[in-house]
Amino acid sequence: MALVVHPHFHRRKTGVTTHVETVVPVLNAELPCKLLSRGYRFDEALPTIGEAELRQTLRAGGPVIWHAHRNHEMLTGISLRMRYPNIRLVFTRHTSSRPSLPTRLLMAKADACVVLNRESLEYAGSDAKIVYHGVDTERFNYCRDNSRVLDGAGKSNSPVIGIVGRVRPEKGHEVLVDAVMPLRERHPNLKVVFVGACDRKHKAWLRSLEKKAPGLIEWVGEQINIASWYHGISIMALPSFREGFSCTVLEAMASGCVVAVSDISDFDQVVDHGNNGFLFEAGNHRALTGIVGELLDSPHSMSRIGKAASQTISKKFTAEHEARTLAGIYKQLL
Repeated sequence: MALVVHPHFHRRKTGVTTHVETVVPVLNAELPCKLLSRGYRFDEALPTIGEAELRQTLRAGGPVIWHAHRNHEMLTGISLRMRYPNIRLVFTRHTSSRPSLPTRLLMAKADACVVLNRESLEYAGSDAKIVYHGVDTERFNYCRDNSRVLDGAGKSNSPVIGIVGRVRPEKGHEVLVDAVMPLRERHPNLKVVFVGACDRKHKAWLRSLEKKAPGLIEWVGEQINIASWYHGISIMALPSFREGFSCTVLEAMASGCVVAVSDISDFDQVVDHGNNGFLFEAGNHRALTGIVGELLDSPHSMSRIGKAASQTISKKFTAEHEARTLAGIYKQLL
């Protein structure tokens, strides 16, 4: 029986579950699949393998699939294959930017390449497979409860507009601020919540946004219980200028948020404009103003679209859907 190993040689953010930790347990329903870590411990409930056990498995001669997600993980896989020819290499490239020469060389060594959107096929080659992320719909389930968010932000009961992810310019936080500012006259209690870490080099930029829109922004940093924040956010924006295929959009939709997303990556594959969410031209804050303004004026529409969003994720973008697609790639290699 083949074994699939997902190496995870990456520093864990405190309290944050990585996407690979969500998918690997589900993959076990298709093929034996384990996590190999360096530098920290996984949750005890997750299926893991130590390096000594992995080498013993490789020496036994059975097929092993090494699914790398970062360059240094791929380098380790190539090194192992020099000694153990029974290993197969799969490489996932998570970003859509043009890969560097070292990354392209590593991708060329893979037996199979996985990308997250159509744009990335230009760099990965026609043999690469698109595999969209899926989410844990038990953890991210439909729920509307803004008490957690309101308590954390300390404002009166009003619709909450949120943006989840790293706080940095390319994520479009300033686009969201520019979009919401004109709406404050009609909606004086409106607030925008930034959920996510902000690197030191971007702190001055964040402070400039807070000065630009006094009293509008609440930056709450990185949150362990992110699901409760999705439950309290009415409109979740992702005004990014570049993305692979963000899990935050799927998680927010599963939770019943109305999403407003830049028309980049392959978000048109999940967001049906006007029915389960909204797409707008990246960087066009006026278009985002129109979307948010209409939603604020129509709470009934927000409720209907949020429910439709959650249903879309349950039908097409669960961790089980992703696992089945990955398992198909693994089985072809075997």
